[in-house]
Amino acid sequence: MRGAKRYRRTGKGQGLSRLLAAMRKENLTVRDLEPLDSAGRTDASSLAECVGGWKAKGPHLLFRCRMQGALIKLREWEADSVLERVGTPHEVLDRVPGVTFSSRCQLRESSPTRGVNQPETYDVPDIQLRAYDDVVVRPRQVVTQGRLLLPESFRHPAAGRLKSHGLVDLAPRFARLPDDPAKMSELEGTWCHLDNELRGHFGHAMTEQLSRMWAWEQVKERFPEAKALVTLNKGRYIKPWEAELYEAAGIGRDDMVLLDHPARVEHLISPGPMFSNPNYVHPAIAKTWRKVGDSLAAGATRTEFSDRIFCSRTIEKRSCHNREEVEQLFADRGFEIVFPEEHSVADQVQMFRHADVVAGFAGSGLFQLALVGAPKHVVIVASDRYTARNEYLMASVLGHSIDQVTCRPDEPHFQSDFTFDHMREGQWLAKVLEAL
Repeated sequence: MRGAKRYRRTGKGQGLSRLLAAMRKENLTVRDLEPLDSAGRTDASSLAECVGGWKAKGPHLLFRCRMQGALIKLREWEADSVLERVGTPHEVLDRVPGVTFSSRCQLRESSPTRGVNQPETYDVPDIQLRAYDDVVVRPRQVVTQGRLLLPESFRHPAAGRLKSHGLVDLAPRFARLPDDPAKMSELEGTWCHLDNELRGHFGHAMTEQLSRMWAWEQVKERFPEAKALVTLNKGRYIKPWEAELYEAAGIGRDDMVLLDHPARVEHLISPGPMFSNPNYVHPAIAKTWRKVGDSLAAGATRTEFSDRIFCSRTIEKRSCHNREEVEQLFADRGFEIVFPEEHSVADQVQMFRHADVVAGFAGSGLFQLALVGAPKHVVIVASDRYTARNEYLMASVLGHSIDQVTCRPDEPHFQSDFTFDHMREGQWLAKVLEAL
């Protein structure tokens, strides 16, 4: 379209006023801008939906907004000052001071260059425990107060752009709620928000939800009647492994409440995350990991474990085409090939704790590395497009050494399948295995 070309040539990166001036000259509407690339389409479409009319008045542009229900995304670092300015009732109950620390991970990679999201130093922000009065909690982690989307709504609080599957994104600082069901309940008393927008997924429970459980003990000390509040996600009710994980953090089954609809909460206590992939991890999380790991290990039923394990995966996304060949490489070096999901969470913890070397395909199958306590030698196989660095974050706190095997992906995206190349990365891996 002529409007799309005009936007790319003169408007992009030059401000809204020049964009609209060009539109007026060409007698275009905002909707003419919708056929943009994927990076621009969301904001342009949102602008089209919001603008009901506009006109120039001197040096100014006047808009008529037809969008209802736009909410402001509130970032963690600005929350306290904004809430004070608008008079929103809240209180900071505790603050774990931020810290700058050097990663303890000893990292080696088959790639000649260091992979992304693996910094040598982390600047970790303050981690806060906040209390709110009269907020609305919605499924998929969303928490609102008036027209504010509170920081608790976002599982990546340090991301460049705050997004959530529980919201309709409008712009860098704005979003709206999806159509709510008619049901809205009232929850009296005190509740601790431990939800996640992908709740019920093992990997996100081990990283994002577990990272908020550091404050549970003091929440119960201050408010003995408090309950932990999570919400339904994609029909996922609380599974046995999930309850087992919560219990290891000190959250009994009677303390857990699963909400499947929006609710207005009288008092909400919200711990900030100590682990936010890929941006930071607070060293203080080691205490929570140790507590949960010790509790789970005590319930293990398996008594014999291998010194070397390779955690494989059968999930279709990010799959290795020649998985069996990779498994055989490790089996020939004395590794037991395991599929972690076939074992209880407690047995997984003991399996990881007993092993001298833990290897496997990158992903949630390796996340028990957070609960082992002592440093481990870790060998990870992944595509170079898989940029999630959960294992590296864990190793940065606990001191694991990582040998990272990087393979070429089929497609240039995060979830791409890949093939292990015996000549390209295979020779490097052979040297790693020979040195064990």
